[in-house]
Amino acid sequence: MAAPLIEAYLNAADTSDADEILVRLLEQLVEPQVTSLIRQKLHVTLNPTDDRRENQDALELAGEVKTLIVAKLAKLKTEQNPSGIENFNGYVQAVIINTTNHYLRRKYPVRLRLKNQLRYVLSHDKRFALWSDLGGEWVCGLAGWQNRDMQITAFGAGQHEALRKAEPAPEQANLSDLIATVFSTNGAPMRFGDLVSTVYEARRASEPVEVSEEDCYKLSRGEHRRTHDKLEHAAVLGEIWSAINEMPLRHRCALLLNLRAPDGEGLITFLPMTRVASIRDIARCLEMSEGELARIWGDLPWDDNAIAEYLRLTRQQVINLRQSARSMLKRRIKEL
Repeated sequence: MAAPLIEAYLNAADTSDADEILVRLLEQLVEPQVTSLIRQKLHVTLNPTDDRRENQDALELAGEVKTLIVAKLAKLKTEQNPSGIENFNGYVQAVIINTTNHYLRRKYPVRLRLKNQLRYVLSHDKRFALWSDLGGEWVCGLAGWQNRDMQITAFGAGQHEALRKAEPAPEQANLSDLIATVFSTNGAPMRFGDLVSTVYEARRASEPVEVSEEDCYKLSRGEHRRTHDKLEHAAVLGEIWSAINEMPLRHRCALLLNLRAPDGEGLITFLPMTRVASIRDIARCLEMSEGELARIWGDLPWDDNAIAEYLRLTRQQVINLRQSARSMLKRRIKEL
């Protein structure tokens, strides 16, 4: 069904027909995959009435995924590329997985680093083994367990307590020795994800604040500056977003369409991911339709020439507008 719907969308000459087909395409081919994969990877409900922070973040993430897919389809239509995407389902899965992984890297950097370290040790220490079960899930344990018919067992509460009392303490133990202690205590293979959670908890690891000082100043000035405890509160970012919305339209466009980190990476996706502003909010701020924003989303951040063409200004005027916008934000931050 994917190919006929995509082909119909790409070949639709009438805008209303194309929009109607796009809605069907999203409902039938994109939404089910987005819902299933994000629920599975993030363990959330994706129910709009579920007010838990992680679920609301996941809803924003699902919206971002759909926006990226719509932007890709709109680009294909603009380029008059009727061949479209050969494997649409595979493309959708790739977008979901890549976007979710990017979200997890930002939200849980300490856990991700530990996960990579554990995978390395399991693959290089001959005492251990990492293999996949019949369902494709990663399992780990002592090397001698790999080819034995042993039940996969999760770490229990009593075992967590025993691990906390182990010598040396998990926080000071060498990672290889700590893994050996976990397997010895468990006495059976375990899911790799359970090992990550067990070691993470045993070492009393924690993540940095979700809205870091660096990220806040990336948003407001494109610089790394310390602002102490105030910037740990999402309310400050809300104030910054409010200040952006109070600017004249051209100032808003010059700032947001070029929003980037010092290394050039685009930061406009930072807004939905931190729940500062939704895709709809950003579109409204730029006085675009959501469809218009979706079509350019994958190309952001724009350079000054592209913004100048969009605003029908000179490149220097765009630079001046952005400098003025940053000055406005600097004054607002000093007031907080």
